[in-house]
Amino acid sequence: MVAVDNAHRAIDAWKSPAETLMRQASLRRGEDADLMADAYEQYILPVGHPPVTKPDIDAEAEAARLHEELDAEHARRKTHAAETLVLTAGEI
Repeated sequence: MVAVDNAHRAIDAWKSPAETLMRQASLRRGEDADLMADAYEQYILPVGHPPVTKPDIDAEAEAARLHEELDAEHARRKTHAAETLVLTAGEI
């Protein structure tokens, strides 16, 4: 149970910065250039790292999908645990 709760919290913690990333412009120079964009162009690209593109994700939908998958897997494991307990109780 603790692990499932922690996983749900991790998904929620991921969602906020992912939404922020999707709202930001891609890394480029210009009037809105910041230190990260400067560092990207001055230090990262020159050493051969491929250009970074903004991921095309819907953070809200992805977080909902991950929560649903986690809940489904947790329910499956609880069912298996219950079946195991019934089988074990029958052997005692």
